[in-house]
Amino acid sequence: MSKSDYYRKLSARVDQEPITVIEMRELRDIFGATRLGAAVTEGIAKDLAGYGIGHLPDPLPLYQDEEVRLFRRGTRLADLIEAVTEPSGGGDELLAAYANNSDGQIVEALRALLDGH
Repeated sequence: MSKSDYYRKLSARVDQEPITVIEMRELRDIFGATRLGAAVTEGIAKDLAGYGIGHLPDPLPLYQDEEVRLFRRGTRLADLIEAVTEPSGGGDELLAAYANNSDGQIVEALRALLDGH
């Protein structure tokens, strides 16, 4: 299977699991590297972005046993993540609106994401 096949498969997984937990070793293997380093993690992040996938933590960790949370960019979840990780007045308003929303599932998903971060 080619590198792009692996990324397409991962992308489909992210569509099925809005918060996809994966170890860095799997991302390293998909990327085709034998060791993690700054250049490799930057390359992985660039590849993920090319498939519309965001990640936490940012930057990606350098240890193969570390877990990473993947999510689809451009979604409501991504907007929430950005509101938390890149604080702004608009982000504060978004978080307040979600906190007051009766859709507790979104708030719970954010809490689970941040607990794992």
